Amino acid sequence: MTNIGVVKSVQGDMARVIVVEGPGCCESCQAVSCDPIKGTETEVINAVHAKVGQKVRIDMNALTFLKEVMVLYVLPIVALFWSKATSFF
Repeated sequence: MTNIGVVKSVQGDMARVIVVEGPGCCESCQAVSCDPIKGTETEVINAVHAKVGQKVRIDMNALTFLKEVMVLYVLPIVALFWSKATSFF
């Protein structure tokens, strides 16, 4: 999964990036319509030594993304159903 973001701050080898909503928002990485204010802030390894204000492409392994989705969404739902099912006994 690939997203485009704007570097908000840099601290050592890490960078705080505001990821633009939706993958592929800035196909050309120069579109004026990409509004980083509506994005999500995340911390990433700054392997390319990007500076504040620069647009960067963030690549995430699909398996890593699916694991995060499972932990954030599926696991709480399963726990809710499990707690309801065990409360009857």
